[in-house]
Amino acid sequence: MAKGLRVMQQKLRSMDGIIEVHDARIPFSGRNPLFEDRLASVRPHLFVLNKIDLADMSRKDEIVSRLKYEGVTEVILTNLKNGQDKASKEIVSKMIDMIKSGTRFDRAMTSPSSYNLLVIGIPNVGKSSLINRIRTVHTKREGKAAPVGAEPGVTRAVQQGILVNIKPKVYILDSPGIAQPRVNNVVEGMKLALCNIIHDHKVGIDIVADFLLFYMNKAADFRYVKAFNLDNPTDKIMEVLVKIAVDQNIYHKVKPVTGGPWMEKLNLEQAAYFMVDSLITSLCSRIEEFGQRYNILCPDRCSIVSGLYVKMGLPVLTDTDIRDLVAEVFGLKVTSSKRLDGYDDVNYHVKVSPTSQNAHFLSLSEDGYILKIGNPNVSSNLDNIDAQNAMMMYLNENLSNVEVSLPLPSTRGNYKEVVNVPLHENVDPLNGDAPPLKVVVRMLTFIKGTTMFHVKSEPGREVLISIGRLTGQLIHSLKGFDHPGVITAKEFRWSLENAPDVEDKMHAVDDPNQRGCFSQVLADFEDMKKKWCDKCPQGIIFGDLNEGNIFLEELPVSCWDSAEYYVKGIVDFADHHRCCSVFELALSMCYMMLESCRKGTVRPIEAGGLVLAGYLQSNTLTEGEQHMLKISIEARCVQSLVMGQYSFKYIYPDNLYVLNTQTSGWQVLQQLRQLTAKELWSIWDQVLSAVNTTDGTLTNDHH
Repeated sequence: MAKGLRVMQQKLRSMDGIIEVHDARIPFSGRNPLFEDRLASVRPHLFVLNKIDLADMSRKDEIVSRLKYEGVTEVILTNLKNGQDKASKEIVSKMIDMIKSGTRFDRAMTSPSSYNLLVIGIPNVGKSSLINRIRTVHTKREGKAAPVGAEPGVTRAVQQGILVNIKPKVYILDSPGIAQPRVNNVVEGMKLALCNIIHDHKVGIDIVADFLLFYMNKAADFRYVKAFNLDNPTDKIMEVLVKIAVDQNIYHKVKPVTGGPWMEKLNLEQAAYFMVDSLITSLCSRIEEFGQRYNILCPDRCSIVSGLYVKMGLPVLTDTDIRDLVAEVFGLKVTSSKRLDGYDDVNYHVKVSPTSQNAHFLSLSEDGYILKIGNPNVSSNLDNIDAQNAMMMYLNENLSNVEVSLPLPSTRGNYKEVVNVPLHENVDPLNGDAPPLKVVVRMLTFIKGTTMFHVKSEPGREVLISIGRLTGQLIHSLKGFDHPGVITAKEFRWSLENAPDVEDKMHAVDDPNQRGCFSQVLADFEDMKKKWCDKCPQGIIFGDLNEGNIFLEELPVSCWDSAEYYVKGIVDFADHHRCCSVFELALSMCYMMLESCRKGTVRPIEAGGLVLAGYLQSNTLTEGEQHMLKISIEARCVQSLVMGQYSFKYIYPDNLYVLNTQTSGWQVLQQLRQLTAKELWSIWDQVLSAVNTTDGTLTNDHH
């Protein structure tokens, strides 16, 4: 590979432009980063996605959008199997236009009226086929000027120039496919193998077949059952291969090691080839989604990386891994562990034996603890982890009547530890090693109760007012808190301040009425933000007071009045950041309006008023905050709605969970948009009067 790159760099001195060819089935996997660093960045660069006949072109806009975000501005999609493919006919003219519009490099010993182009790409993506097609189209010459083949590595060296156009003269040099020197993880390696970019024998066709079976089962895609005449779905690859070999009469002769006559045995290797070949045609358009839409290595929430939602790799721990980790880091003996719902982190509820090897644990809880294992992105920001821990301990001292999950010390007395944990799926298929993942682990106190999400009757009136009070307490208490690890709104993608950024994902919204409404909300929010945001009080906010982070506990029957539950505690401090303080209130009101709408407990507009009423019992709103409140709630609705549809369309097509707030969110947003600010505040005033918020005042007339 190094030799091939050196030769291409030498040839680059006489090149006018570069055509990079890649497989449209895996537009973001396997691209060699050295291409960009050493080749494509110094000449006009055209990126050709080939084999679109095998790819899912419903994702075309999203693919092109991400490539442009990553700096690939000129993209053409081709299907070289189609002799009438128009895109391949435009490549030469496109490259000439790009060269003419840029700086023409001095190319000694070549005619100024001719053009030299270099074709690059990883193996078996169709580089030579593209050259032959262009040559046939523009010179009318049939035949193969560049060698082609279905296997990777047919082109062994940088070829001499091939004339592909007469007027002007355009020469194209073919190059050997240069695979990425190291595959980042098993998912990417398998995708390359499925596209025949990595030789099957370097991975093992049986492993590739097992990979397909694994992910199809995880996606509840059981087409293989009918295809191979199985009785039921199975996760045992040998059962599938044996069934295929028997049904298809796939045998081979082997000689026993102990001697004797040749014997016929099932050829499971050929059965694996049969399985992959049979399934790959129907799955080929979804290869890039392996490891993304199928929730194996990653949490449910996505993180924007290079402008696209991508999943973050997380450790996959066995029960033994958990026991060993807790014993080594925290000196506790785990008796049971249960994986909890999580987004950015992996969380386990662990119970421990009454004996401890940790001198910092004065007593042990029978209810157990939360083992929190950070994802690699979060774990890389240790200052922010420190800020989370400091905030938890600060609020534990300053919040009244509400429990806060607290960090507990390791055997070394630290509230966080950076450790290596296994990522069992992260095996390099070429080298066979399984590098551990370096992450931050913490032990937190366990809050006994039920998340609001799982309580069908809440939020009711009393709980909504309590959430408002809690929101006010958080804003008031956090005025006295600071830490250098707290990030700003610009650094936090989910900050309400960044709501206008979802405009880039609006193409995922199919309903034109919704698109129009969303865009108008974002424009109104941007205008209001420019006018009032700097005039509003700023501070650190908790930022995620939603139904999943609020724990409720049932009141004793003797205490029942109008409420059956009370707010017991809060968890998850990962969304804290610096921004307008009123965003804390807007987020709380938005989440409670959505949850009330989803469950039908309280009318959404009234629910927002009840949260506001609780907030105003100990807080006030400035003029700017009053103006910002309505549009901020609307902007958060749009943020959630657009991101949900984008995730479902491009990342989780089978995961209805990401559409959880779509119905309620659209209903709440429509109700808000039908009201002017004056009308909305009039309704809220009635709610405030009913709750008798004599302790809260508005500093200005909000009508």
